[in-house]
Amino acid sequence: MDFKETRRLRGHVGAVLCARYTKDGAYALTCGADRSIKLWNPARAAPDTGALLIKNYTGPHAREISQICVADDCARFCSVGGDKSCFLWDVATGAVARRWEDHAARVNCCAFCAPGDQLLATGSYDRTLKFWDLRSNNRHPLQTLDDFGDSVTSVALAKETGGFDQPAKFGKHGVEPASRKRPVVTETSVVVGCVDGKVRTYDLRKGRMHADNFKVPVTSVKVSRDGHVAAASCLD
Repeated sequence: MDFKETRRLRGHVGAVLCARYTKDGAYALTCGADRSIKLWNPARAAPDTGALLIKNYTGPHAREISQICVADDCARFCSVGGDKSCFLWDVATGAVARRWEDHAARVNCCAFCAPGDQLLATGSYDRTLKFWDLRSNNRHPLQTLDDFGDSVTSVALAKETGGFDQPAKFGKHGVEPASRKRPVVTETSVVVGCVDGKVRTYDLRKGRMHADNFKVPVTSVKVSRDGHVAAASCLD
């Protein structure tokens, strides 16, 4: 498959660590080592930045911003980084709505989950995955999973049909569902990648976990929108 560059976004100083499209694909958010987050309209060209830069978000992070995730309503996004902090932002105003600081080391990844994006999942170098209740003012996590053997690098979930009929299994080309039946609409299955070489699938509703051992560090996991397939990248 041939790929062609259609737009180059310029504006960050230093490494760009993450880029995310909004659910409708109309806008993109980027973050990086310069501790800033930028909102773009990639469809519109601009002479200095390559694409139209709509808004620049700066301030709260003391170190690099490692990842961002965008809520389905496109009104909120979360950022995490090397300062061990997690921030919930208002897209329109640029204001920080919430801040959490319970991790003991760099926070590597984040993802909205549960129906209506009511929960936030964050994974860290401290070998934990934490869930935060966005409906509550509690500054402590709702739940902490600590059965990881090393740094948690990535967290993903199926947003459209949500989860699997049975725990997912890895095949030659990624995760293959254990059942070919129609997926269940639950939005409760979370897939987590870890440096310990395992990809874990958690069913939060049933309290079950299925692990696939790649025996090499896993750097990223993604789940297709229908929940049928997941892909993982590894350091092999």
